Amino acid sequence: MKQWPTTKLKNHVDKIGSGITPKGGEASYKMTGIPLIRSQNVLNNVLDLTNVAYIDEDQHDRMSGSKVMPNDVLLNITGASIGRSCVVPFGVKDANVNQHVCIIRLKEDLNPLFLSSFINSWYGQKQIDSFQGGGSREGLNFKQIGSFDIPLPPLSEQRAIADILSTWDTAIETMERLIEVKEKYVYNIIAEFIGFLNKSSNTQFIQLGEILQYEQPTKYIVKDTEYNDNGTVPVLTANKSFILGYTLEEEDIFNKYPVIIFDDFTRDMKFVDFSFKIKSSAMKILHPKSTEINLYYVFLAMTQIEAPAGGHKRYWISEFQYKDIPYPDKEVQDDLTSRITLVNNEIKLLKQIVEKYKEQKRGLMQKLLTGEWRVKV
Repeated sequence: MKQWPTTKLKNHVDKIGSGITPKGGEASYKMTGIPLIRSQNVLNNVLDLTNVAYIDEDQHDRMSGSKVMPNDVLLNITGASIGRSCVVPFGVKDANVNQHVCIIRLKEDLNPLFLSSFINSWYGQKQIDSFQGGGSREGLNFKQIGSFDIPLPPLSEQRAIADILSTWDTAIETMERLIEVKEKYVYNIIAEFIGFLNKSSNTQFIQLGEILQYEQPTKYIVKDTEYNDNGTVPVLTANKSFILGYTLEEEDIFNKYPVIIFDDFTRDMKFVDFSFKIKSSAMKILHPKSTEINLYYVFLAMTQIEAPAGGHKRYWISEFQYKDIPYPDKEVQDDLTSRITLVNNEIKLLKQIVEKYKEQKRGLMQKLLTGEWRVKV
């Protein structure tokens, strides 16, 4: 198999460095001014400035050593997002970085998009992991970054490979933006629908305790050794997505669905219409008291209950039973849930397409970045 020659990154850079946090921290940020790029702005192959902080011109000049230029490669070097990399596009004329973001400014023999793609690939991430002592990712220093082993195709092929991978990135980003639009559309439909019912003088209300009962699981804790990449039974736990992994073990599986899963630690909820097992003791299972109840409608209405005081987004499960929700005729409930289900099915399909694109891109990167596949220039 053809392999590209490898070289140390330090041989192809004019600069490796990072910035500082302005004196005063977030209190010194401005509403407008010079963008201050932080780690949350550096995504894989994308510089996202939708939630960027700003500093004034004086601060920008005091941080002259960390001013960015178009075609700079940015790399997150601390925190949970360590290893994410992107290139500064030509549309960004003036910007700076804080101490969590490293600037890699390249010589002319190394293409920035090619390098960023390599860093984000399995090969680049494996090197980053090797500097963390086998444990959690804590940080990268400039010496380690300079010691990266990188492939070095001819510059013309670097550009061609970067163009190919950028095309895939554009397709993935377009799909992800479409998913965001549809998810926002779903949220707005629910908010407007429930908001209208809450204000209508003809709406009937019902207390959640009258239609729901909850169960505190005392077992069904899955051992880590039971997880299986080929498993078909989802394991639910207290995390953002609720699904921790899958198992082949079907003993003590919950087959009575649909139900609402409530995380009594984060106060998150999930509507579940499939068999599952429980990992965390913080999970509560909400059952409908009648088969005539449209549980998905109840779930949607629960998400719109005004948040309690104190900064929490939802009440404890023990408090929910005393809350009222609008409870119109079942035909009205069914109308809302059918509309939401239709869009959610579209979102689910789009997410599957995105994952397929990402899988195909990973396979393509493996072939192109190693030289196994050549690109005709």
